[in-house]
Amino acid sequence: MTSTCARCGAEHPVDSVGRFCTNCGAPRGAVAGPVAEPPPVHQAPPPQRFPLYAEEPGSPAPAPAPTPVAPGQPPLGGRHRRRGALVWVGLAVAALLVLVVALALLTGESVEDPSGSGPAAGTSSADGDPAPTADPEPLVDQVTAEAPRSDADSVDISTGEPTSYEAGNMLDGDPETAWRVDGDATGETLTFTFDEPVTLTSLGLVNGYAKTSVDGSGTEFDLYAGSRRVLAVQWVLDGGTVIDQTLSDGERGLQRVDTGAVEVTVVELRLVEVSAPGEGPAARDKTAISEVSLEGYPG
Repeated sequence: MTSTCARCGAEHPVDSVGRFCTNCGAPRGAVAGPVAEPPPVHQAPPPQRFPLYAEEPGSPAPAPAPTPVAPGQPPLGGRHRRRGALVWVGLAVAALLVLVVALALLTGESVEDPSGSGPAAGTSSADGDPAPTADPEPLVDQVTAEAPRSDADSVDISTGEPTSYEAGNMLDGDPETAWRVDGDATGETLTFTFDEPVTLTSLGLVNGYAKTSVDGSGTEFDLYAGSRRVLAVQWVLDGGTVIDQTLSDGERGLQRVDTGAVEVTVVELRLVEVSAPGEGPAARDKTAISEVSLEGYPG
């Protein structure tokens, strides 16, 4: 006759010696409880946990799970580092530009426009020609004047010295000398030839004989009012461009006309209109021009 173990169900002879089950070690009189079923034959046992108990004292806390990152998105830390690097690069470039401009101002050299739109102010033009930076200057010392005719020499009323009326008097800077001819000089052409091409910017003339003399008796001779005055002319540049100029009668100073910056070698002055002879002690049937102005930049 046999008895059955309440825990594992092993059979033991009733008269066998021992208080405990020879199979599982449970007391023979124990109350039967739930019996753990063995795992299926082909199922692998669950993985072991280390430490064996999560609540075991001294066990390290589990590491936090990494923050998920979207595909193609750089790591959070890398993004901040890259932004900081770009800021430093920008500051370095700005400092370099400030240094270059400061050196250019100190040395007087030109600085190119970083935008690439063109040269900065005061620099050379795109074709390599320097932009004019100085004021135009008189060019009369580089030119020769010619006239088809001139008045005969005379004597100065005040001093008794000989006076000539050749074409070169228009370029000597003295308004009391003049080119002069008899009668109405309408249609006459005066020619001014430069030694080499120049850049012309303006032309002008004193349209009469701007001289006053006093004889021994104290009589005043106003040669500007007594002679004919030039009222209209045409300037012809190198036989092509024509510039018309109307002159004010009674204005004894130099009357100018702008030409723009144009390269020339020969300038012709055509007398288009001349006034009638004047009146008074100095009345003369003469046409005169005291001065001619040619200004610009030498070649």
